[in-house]
This record gives sequence, C-alpha cells and structure tokens, in this order.
Amino acid sequence: MSKTRSAHHTIAGYHYQFDKSILEILRARPTARIALENIEDVDVEGECIQCKYHAAQRYQPSAIRKPLLAFLKHYRDDGGQHRYTLYAHFRDPGNFKPIGFPELKAILGKERTALKLSDRKLRLFLKDHFRYEDADDIDTQQQAVLAELGSVMSAPRADCEQYYYGNALHEVFRLARQADVKSRTTTRRGFVAAIDKKRVIFRRWLAEMRGQKNYVKHVRESLKAADALRSNKRRFVYLTDDFASNLRTVDIATFCRKLADQYFELGKVLYDAEPVTVIIERPLEQIKDVQQRLLAAGIRLNTGYEGIAFQPALFNERPIINKKADHGGKATDKVSNASYRIAVIGADTYKAHATQIDSPDTFIIAGDSHATNLAAPKDAQVFRITDTDSLGSLARILAQ
Repeated sequence: MSKTRSAHHTIAGYHYQFDKSILEILRARPTARIALENIEDVDVEGECIQCKYHAAQRYQPSAIRKPLLAFLKHYRDDGGQHRYTLYAHFRDPGNFKPIGFPELKAILGKERTALKLSDRKLRLFLKDHFRYEDADDIDTQQQAVLAELGSVMSAPRADCEQYYYGNALHEVFRLARQADVKSRTTTRRGFVAAIDKKRVIFRRWLAEMRGQKNYVKHVRESLKAADALRSNKRRFVYLTDDFASNLRTVDIATFCRKLADQYFELGKVLYDAEPVTVIIERPLEQIKDVQQRLLAAGIRLNTGYEGIAFQPALFNERPIINKKADHGGKATDKVSNASYRIAVIGADTYKAHATQIDSPDTFIIAGDSHATNLAAPKDAQVFRITDTDSLGSLARILAQ
C-alpha cells in the first residue's frame, strides 16, 4: 500500500471514530459521563466501544482478533464490570456471523491459553458482555451525525453543516488530545454548550474526508457561503504566532498589500467598503517593519499610532474618502482616494485594547497556537483556519 493510501485510510479511521464519538455523546443522557480514549475509543456508562473502519477489507474472523483480545484482557482484569461493543465496518457489510464459543476459540488460537480465562468465563463474556455492531459506512454515519445535531441543537441542516458539525469535530479532537482521563471526559450537556457557537473551524483532514480535492477551494467556498468576505463587512485577519513566526516581514507586507489591492482598490472599490484589518502575533519591531514596508510601497494604512501612543478611537474611524467622478464630473459610488486602504497592528496592541476596538463582522484566525486562548469578538463570525501552510494559500483562500 502506498504512503498516500495508507494516510488516507488512517485519516478515514480517525474521522469515523470521531463521528461515532459525537453520536454517542449526543445520544447519551444529559448528565451521563462519556470518556474518550480511555478503556476503549468511547466509554459510555459501563459500555466500552471500539471503532474499526475497514472499507477496503472484507470481513473475516481473524480481522477482529486484536480488538477481541483487548476486550478479554480488560474483562479478565476488571472482573466483568463492563460491556464491550465492537463497532466495525467492512467492505462487505452483513457478512458477519454471530460468534459462538467454538468460533471464539478459533479466533483466539494460541492466545486463548495466555488469557487464563476458563471456558465458563469465555461463554459468559459472549453471553452478557460482548456485542458486535455491523456499522454503516463513513458517509451514512456522517448523515446520522448531522441529523442528530439538528435534533439536539434544534437547528436547520445548513447550520449543522456550516457550524455545529465542524465545532463538534473540533471539540472531540480537543478532548481526545488531553493527557488525563478526567480531561477526556464530557457530558452531553457540556459538549452541547461547547459547540453551541456560530464559528467555523477548518482542518485539512476534514476537507479531505468531505471529498474536497483542494483544501483552499473548500475553505474559500465555505467563506463565500457564509458571506464572510463581503466588502462592507468589517473583516479582521489574525495571524497567530505559530503561523507567522517563520515568515519574513517582507512576505507579510506583500500579503497585506494583496489584501489592500483586492478589497480596497482605488477606482473600483465602492464607497461603503471597509478596509481589511490584519493583526499579527509578532514582536513590535517586526510589526513596525511590515508597516514601514507598506508605506514605502505607497499603501496608506491605519495603525492607530501603534508604537507611539495607540488611539483606539482613531483606529476605529472609517477612512476618509473621495468619490470617483464620471465623465460628466458627477460623483459615482466608487472611491478615487482614501486616507487608508488597510489597517495593520500587532496582537499585543489588539489584546490590550480589544474592548475599545469596534467588533468586526468577520474574524479569521490563521494558525493553531496562541490564538486558541484568544477571546474572539463576541458578535463576530469566527473562522479558525488551522492548517493553512503558507501565506500564499491564505491569500488564495481570501481572494475574491
């Protein structure tokens, strides 16, 4: 198997597991405790669920030996306090045959002796503690997740696809990464509260699993569908430290210049347009260098006098504009000149004055480091683009 195909199957397996985790959480009692990556992939009130996705593999008993051994070892050590579910999808669904004692012995082979479980205990395991669920494929399961989200969140399908599904995946991913089991445990009530935000989180593997050939295209289409980049909206682009730390200031300045040309091109932009604001999580000296490079290139910008004495009120002011005249000298709706075409400040300045800076309509965060602790504006549409690998990719995402 090629590395590309192997990676694809690995991503599919994780995505399948995360979707199953979401389903179990949403279907649980409001206060039931659900642990991820504990005894098994998902533990719900005494039931331990292991997920397996083998869309390219036909079912055969040997394919479930490993999870059965894991179940039996825990069953032996735990004294039979839990139930175990193997939730598995194979290429040929429906071919699973119920496992009786003779089949279990054949599957275990020589491993049976090492388990040190009596025949009576093995029979009891099959009777009262083990269940095999012939699971749906990844697309069918995803539709079930969206339907469950719609029911629990009392939301239309469009909101589930655009907001809540991505939020749910992000929350499951966050929980699964925690170091201790207490931090990997949630309840339906807590989970719903965590995802009940109209924000969008883009991850490359999510785009791939949705069948997108081009991650940039996928994110662009999502931003367009959300009407996030409309010219008369206040749009903030936040470059996190992990995204910006390896970039040269000249490249950041070029990126800002492209945004100014795209969203506030003199002679073409309409009078009600808002210049884009770029917030950069880098030291002040580097922010100043970016600002100076823009000024040297003839790009008028708004810094709010950062580095001298930042003035939030001045930073909030819309640009002073001159309207373009038509051939008869009559003013049109287009801008011929403006006091600034883009705003650029550092993250430290933004955070220090966030309550005094007018809230944007759209807040786009590029990167996945310090910005995770950033208090995003309350009323803004928030888009976290966690896997953008270059300024060029981000520029293409934001291109009109």
